[in-house]
Amino acid sequence: MTPDIRAASRLTSDPTRVMWFDVGQVPEYSADRPVDAERLMHPPFDRCAICGRDADGDLFVLTTTEGHNSLAIAGLTRARAGIVYMDAFAIMRLEDGSLALHRASDETQARAAVVMVDEWLTRLDTSGLSGYQPVITEHPINRERMRKGKRPIHYTWRTVVVQPSRPSTPQGGTHASPRAHDRRGHWRRHPGGKLVWVKSCRVGDESAGAVFKDYRISHGSDTHKTPASHH
Repeated sequence: MTPDIRAASRLTSDPTRVMWFDVGQVPEYSADRPVDAERLMHPPFDRCAICGRDADGDLFVLTTTEGHNSLAIAGLTRARAGIVYMDAFAIMRLEDGSLALHRASDETQARAAVVMVDEWLTRLDTSGLSGYQPVITEHPINRERMRKGKRPIHYTWRTVVVQPSRPSTPQGGTHASPRAHDRRGHWRRHPGGKLVWVKSCRVGDESAGAVFKDYRISHGSDTHKTPASHH
């Protein structure tokens, strides 16, 4: 657990609900930078918090919550003048693979946040990162605070190492009869502009085998595969 994660966790109402990552000092990325739509939809944990230092040296936090082919993002920055909050919004992947912002009060700010999340996922894919999750301890002060309806202040921190993705290998099959796989649900935009969620389904030829995706995650010295979540 890093000093910035410790500081950032104190700015949130319940730090135990997310897996924390520290990306360190980051430059100012262009909001127009291309992002990987597939990767954005599937972070390693359902709820994550990314903290770091922006180009001005201010501490920032971005939280992500995975949904149905969508990712909800919210955030804050601890600036010299005080804490500045970013309203929650969602980034959704449409049927054609494109991305659309939903309920973004400031599109430029939202796109910059999406780019930052994509940068974090890129680092996970290429070099891996350690994640940290606080666990409430059985401390007398915690018990007293929780009895009064206040948040606990004493935690132990669990470390999870997310290793880089392995290079993909050919899955076999042909265009006419691919191996069985899950077609993820997706958002479809109707001509009138209305967005409709299309449920996921199973497609492909079961006799040709099946395709599964997983993350490589290690706890300490023990490494195991954790199936990617499908919602």
